[in-house]
Formats: sequence, structure tokens, C-alpha cells
Amino acid sequence: MKPIDLILKGFIGIASGRGKPEIHLDLRSIPSDAALVALVGENGTGKTTIMDNLHPFRLMPSRASSLTPGGFSYWENVGQEATKELIWEHGGNLYQSILNFRQTGKTQKQECYLLIDVNGSFEPVKLPDGLESDGKTTSYDKCIEAILGKPEVYFVAAFAAQKRKSLSEMGATEIKSILSSVLGHEKYRELNAKALDIVKILKVSLADIQLQIQDIYQVKQSLESTSNQKAAVLTQSEVLASQIKDLNTKRDMAQRGIYELDAQLKTGASYDAQRSDLTTQLSKLDLELAAALKSFQEAYTRECFSTNQNRETLQNSIANIDKEELNQQTQLNSARDIVQSKETIDLAAKKAVELGSELAIIDTSIAAAQAKLVEIKTLRDKQNTLTGKSSSLKAEGQSAKDKLEAITVTASLIDAVPCSGNAMQDSCQLLSQAKEAKQKVQELTRAIVLLRGQYKENNDSLIQVRESVVGLELIESEIKGMQSKRTSIADSLAQQNLIASKATLLKGAEETMAISQKRLSEIGPQKLDLSEKLLKTLQAIDSATKEFDHKIIGINADFSSRKLVYQAQLNALPKAFDMTVLTESKAAFEALEIQIANMTKESNGLLGNVGELDRQIAVAQDKIKSAAKLEASVEQFGKEIAHWSLIAKALGNDGLVALSIDDCGPEISGITNQILADCFGGRFTVRIDTQTETKQGALKETFEVMVNDCLRGEDKPASLVSGGEGVWINESLTRAIALYQAQKSGQSYQTLFSDEADGPLDPEKKRQFIQMKRAVLSLGGYEREYFISQTPELWEMADHIIDVGSL
Repeated sequence: MKPIDLILKGFIGIASGRGKPEIHLDLRSIPSDAALVALVGENGTGKTTIMDNLHPFRLMPSRASSLTPGGFSYWENVGQEATKELIWEHGGNLYQSILNFRQTGKTQKQECYLLIDVNGSFEPVKLPDGLESDGKTTSYDKCIEAILGKPEVYFVAAFAAQKRKSLSEMGATEIKSILSSVLGHEKYRELNAKALDIVKILKVSLADIQLQIQDIYQVKQSLESTSNQKAAVLTQSEVLASQIKDLNTKRDMAQRGIYELDAQLKTGASYDAQRSDLTTQLSKLDLELAAALKSFQEAYTRECFSTNQNRETLQNSIANIDKEELNQQTQLNSARDIVQSKETIDLAAKKAVELGSELAIIDTSIAAAQAKLVEIKTLRDKQNTLTGKSSSLKAEGQSAKDKLEAITVTASLIDAVPCSGNAMQDSCQLLSQAKEAKQKVQELTRAIVLLRGQYKENNDSLIQVRESVVGLELIESEIKGMQSKRTSIADSLAQQNLIASKATLLKGAEETMAISQKRLSEIGPQKLDLSEKLLKTLQAIDSATKEFDHKIIGINADFSSRKLVYQAQLNALPKAFDMTVLTESKAAFEALEIQIANMTKESNGLLGNVGELDRQIAVAQDKIKSAAKLEASVEQFGKEIAHWSLIAKALGNDGLVALSIDDCGPEISGITNQILADCFGGRFTVRIDTQTETKQGALKETFEVMVNDCLRGEDKPASLVSGGEGVWINESLTRAIALYQAQKSGQSYQTLFSDEADGPLDPEKKRQFIQMKRAVLSLGGYEREYFISQTPELWEMADHIIDVGSL
């Protein structure tokens, strides 16, 4: 896959970083011999957003939770309307991907089209099975996978996204799934799925037969239960007959008891009249006592009313004069404080004038200094522009210098070629290349001289601008110091003004002091007189209350003695007949009759159930006879399920798929070790273990990348190597997978991508990292790799630089 042209509209990463709604990147302008292309620019200018969209898959890998379209949503990365247009080449065909996004507060719509160049015009892609790219996301994804393969394979082998998970961080299942896609195991998986479907169908049929057998077993159990139930019914019927006999005996005894209670009711009727008369007399005494107490209480209340009114009036007067005393004392204290602070108020007024003058002088100095800073923003922008241009010119000069050194070697062969000066020199290809190289030496030399002049001119301007910016930054620092001092003076001025504002209160405070002192001298005698009157009133109320309580006690004693006479006569009468006993006896008799009727009905029902139980026993015996035939079917279905389950396992992850992955491990390891040897010598080698031995001695499927460090004599998992060494190992492994895929399936990608993969490396290892990139391009026959790095030294080692800030 080779990107040709990219247009992004409405992407947040471009709008926030560049302040532009649209960006256009035409990659056709890059020299054809540029193998390593660096995307450079300050943080936040949209480099990763551009890199994430230089492929046709429907996701941005650095922001995806998984490397499939299902693990990513564009809606967090685009505005209300956005478009991605990518022209790309693969397998000799030219394609165009168009992704349109529209969203409102309630709706989100995504249209995706994949077009192919047919005789100079783009038409929708149509797959051999008839599927056509019609704007739907599902059809677009299927068309892309038919051309480029699975996205998870592509983004592991060809696209090193920012923050991607390394192979050492992946689990065995995740890595084997990727390798399975690389090896083209889709056919195995289809056959595996069909075998599993057959197993499911057979299990459903077997489950149905087993349910029938289970039903028959339940019938056997129910037969015994039914027989036991019949015996229990007969036993229960006999018990009920005995209980009914006992209840009839209890009913006869209850009826005789009712006859005896009726006779007692007639005898006790003569005493009821006497009991009622005595009870009435006691009630009358209670009413008379209540009336006497009420009359006496009303008289006492009328007598105490005026005394209580006088008490409340005195208490209110004392409370009011207490409030007035407190208020006068508060006013006196406040006025005294103001009078005593006269000297402080005068001093504050004088200080306020001095601070106001000092504040005006500082404001004038700040305004003068700020006027000098008008051009600082323009100078800083110019400094940033000149710095970027200096880096770009330096990178171009270094690239030209490297090319000049290589061509100089070829040009030096003019005098060493054996055919120089004889008749064969016109047909000698080596001499022709040497002459052409000599001419290019002159061109590159002039270009380098021109670039050095531009670099010096740009650098001189940069030095002048930096000196101006430093001078203005000193002024900025002085302004901050003056502003800090101004804040302190302003706070002090506010405090002095607040104190000085109390000067107007001095005269009023002196008058208030005189008035409050006079009134406080009058309040004391008034309070003493009111307190003496209140004490006499309270003593009168207490005396009246004691006299009332003594009379109440006498009235209650008189009525109590009269009630005792009537109560003695009432107690002498025989005990009244308890109708509750008669009522309860009749209720018990009726309950016995109902219980006898219910038990008789229950007994008749039990005897009727015996016939139904006999019928159920006969039906169960017939069903039991069919169990032997069903058990034979279960054995046959079990054999079929075991057969198809074995086929499914052989075609699954633990069968042919696992064996195929085991076979590819040494080849991928070999390619990885070749890359490591070409770039870093023979220090590191890797091997891939696809099985491991458990504590019990059995083999378990796994996927472990082991790294051997010849320098340290260590052999350990890739997950335990250092950060920088882990970058080498992971990059070599992923590129080896891509090379292996190209060898086995013919599916190769013309272009590689990596986003800030060199972060953990030291400067020396970063240069070796670039060497590895060139080795991979050579081994895999790739045309180009686009990479993002924050290291200017790596930009200079690239063959071409794209300055994102200038797009």
C-alpha cells in the first residue's frame, strides 16, 4: 500500500493544532529515491493525525482501543462535518477512499466509498462475490480487507502507531490470532465452524432423547411414589375415621355443658338489678365530685388572675429595662473606642496621602515600560520561524553532504578505469557513470555552498532577534516586580483609608458618651424598685396556691368515704354470671360440628383418589417398557458427537492452526535475527517458544519471545528487556512478520509507517534505529517509510522532510 495524496477536512487534531479547517498533503512531490521521509513540527501541529490517516482502513490506530474498526470511533476526532480523501496505490491499481462524517446533537452519519481507477476515471470497487462499495461502512470494510488483508495484521506488521502495544505485551491468544490471519487460516476456521455446528445439532438431538429417558426415570420414581401415596391414602382414611369418632364423643359432652350454663343464667338474674342500682350510685358520686372540683377551680382562677397579670407586667418591665441598660452600655463602649483612637485616625489620613502619591509614580513607570513591549510578540514569532528554517536548512545540507560523499567515490574512478584513453572508453559503462558522477559532484557542491550561505544569513538574523527578545524579557521581569510592589502599596492605602474614614464619627461619639452615662445612672434605682414589687407579688401567689391545694385534699377525702359505703355493698353481692363462658361453649360446639363435617368430606375424597392412583400406576408401567430403545440411541449419538468434536479440534486453534503457527516460529525468528545482525551485530538473537511445560510435566500452548544477549550471557523473555532494547526487538519482530507474510502469501506493503517509536533510545541507539529502518526496507523490498520523531538528529538522517507546520 502506497499513499499518494491526502485531504483532511474538519478533523479536530488539525483544527486545534493548526487553526485550519482543512489540510492537503501531496506525496507525489517527494523525490522517488527518498526511502526515509520524516514528518516534523512542533507538538500539537497535527503530525499524528496526518500519520493516522495515511492508510485506507476505517480507524486511527494511535487512538483505537483495538486494531479493528469496531475498536474506534471517529466522532471524538471530527467536528460537525468532516471528510477524509486518500488516493493510494496497491498491487498495480490506483484507489481512492472517501470518508464523509456528519453529526448533529441527535444524529451521526458516516458514508464510506472505495473507488478504483478504471481507464482514467474512478469507479466503485466490486468484489468477485458481487459485493460493491455503496457508501455503507460494512461494505467498505469488506472491500478494504479483500485488498489489504486483516487490519490487525497490517497495523502490527506495517504501521507502528503511537502508544501501540508491543508484541511482548500481547497475550498468547492475541498474537496467535494475528499469526493465524497472516498464515491464511480462514479456510480451517470455516471448516472448524461447520464441524462445531454439526456437534451442536447432534447435542440438541441427544439432549432431547436424554430428556425422554430422564422423563422415564422420573416415571419409575413416580410409580413407586404413587404406590406409596396409595398406601398413605388408605392409612390416612383409617386415621380420619378414628378422629371422627372421637370428635362425636366431644360434641355430646359440649352439648350437656351448654344445658348446665343455661340453668345458672336463670338463677343469677335476680342479683343483676341490685348490682345495677349500686353501680349507678357510684357514677353519680363521681359526677358530683367533678362538679365540686370544677366550681372551686374556677373561683381560684378568678382570684389569681389579677395577681398574675401584675406579675407579668413587672417581669416585662424588668426585661425591658435590662435591654435598655445593655444597649446604653454597648453604645458607651463603642463611642469610647472611637474617641480613644483619634490619634490613630489622624496618622492614617496622613499616610493615605503619602501612599497615594507613591502609587501614582509607580503607575506612570509601569505604563512607560509596557509601551516598550509592543513588538515582543512579533519578535518571538519571527524567532520561532527562523529556528524552524534553520533546522530545515541544516537537514537539507546534511542530506546533500551525504549524497556528495557517496558520489565523490564514484567520480574518483575516472582516472582509475582501465579503458580510459583507449578506443573502448566510449562504450565503457563504468567510465560513463564516473563522468556523470563527476558532473553531479559539481552540482551538489554548488548546492551545498548555496545552502551554507542561506544557513549563515538565517542564523545571523536569528542571533539579532534573540538579543532583542532577551532585552524585552528583562523589561517584562521589571514590570512584574513593579506590579507586585504596586499591589502591596494599594493594599496598605485601602487599610489607611478605612481607618481615616472614622474621623467623621469623633464628635458624635463624644455626645453619645455623655447621654449613655447619664441614662445608666438613672436605670439602677428603677431596676431595684421593680424587683422589690415583683418579690412581694410572687409571695402572694405562693400563699394562695398552698391554700387551694389544702381545700382540694379535703373535698377528695369526703367523697372517697361516701364511695366506700356503696362499694362495700356491691362487693357483698354474688359474682355476676359470665356470658362469655356460655358464648364460648356454644362456639366450641359449633366448631366441633364443622370439624366433623370437614373430616367426613376429606375421608370421602381420599377414598375417591384411590381409583385415580390405580390408573396412574398402569400408565407409568407402560412408559417404562420403551426405555431400552432410547438408551441404545444415546450411545450412537455419543459416538457421532465425539467424532465431529475431534474433527473440530483438529481444525481449531489447538490443531492444524497451532501446528502451522509452530512451523512459522523458526522462520520468523530467523528473519528477526537477520535484521538484528545487520543493524546491531550479533549481540541479540531471538527464538519463539510456542509450547511450555507445566509443573505437572504436560505441554501447554503459549507464545513467548525469548531474547538471548550474547554480551551479558542472558536469556530472558522480551517483556523483561530494557526499554530501548525492547524497541529494537519489537520493531525487528513486527517487520519480520511483514516479510514472512510477503514471502508466504504474496501480500506485501510498499510503505511502512512509525510514530515516535524511538522515544526510549539514547542518541547512539537512535542512529542504529535509522540503520535498522534502512535494512528492513532493503530486505523487504519496501519503497519508503514515513516516520515521526521528536529528535532533530534523526530528521537530518532522513532522505526527505515534510514540515507539517508549513502545510
